[in-house]
Amino acid sequence: MPKIILIGPPGSGKDTVGRIVSKKTGVPMIIMGSLLRSTLKGELKKKIDKGEFIPDSVTYRILKRKISKLNSFILNGFPRKVSQAKTLEKWGGVDKVFFLNVPIKEVFKRLSKRYVCPNCAFVSNKPGVCPNCGLKLIKRSDDNPEIVKKRIKIYYKQTLPVIKFYKKIKKLVTIKEKNSSLTARKIEKTLKLL
Repeated sequence: MPKIILIGPPGSGKDTVGRIVSKKTGVPMIIMGSLLRSTLKGELKKKIDKGEFIPDSVTYRILKRKISKLNSFILNGFPRKVSQAKTLEKWGGVDKVFFLNVPIKEVFKRLSKRYVCPNCAFVSNKPGVCPNCGLKLIKRSDDNPEIVKKRIKIYYKQTLPVIKFYKKIKKLVTIKEKNSSLTARKIEKTLKLL
């Protein structure tokens, strides 16, 4: 069973694509941001809500506990730094890393319309009710334009080197596609070849 990572800028469709692939393949999805938001409290939760990163030691502890129970997974939102990618490789690594290469203009457009379920992290581009939980969809606190700019700046500074790292060790698959369903199909095709 595959262990994969979805990587890309905020709003690139990682959650949506991951859910599609997870549903079709039965491989469980780990959304790191949701995992942290549901686990953390106090000051660390406030940092996440402001779009800031939390200490690696905290992230490692939470993630290792989660993945140690799984034979396969779709990981979204981790690693964000090369040091984290190297740690993940020491833990046994992943089979493939899918880089969702979505233009930044598209990212801003998507995030301005994004609504999420506060319980299961279901994502929609329209307000309404979560089809999974029945809760009202909300705007994420870190989707306001100023925080989005900050997150994208951090993404370019810290995460682009991660993409280079995975390319160097021949695990990277770049997908340039705006449509989430087509992106998911491309990932599913690649997974069949593993």
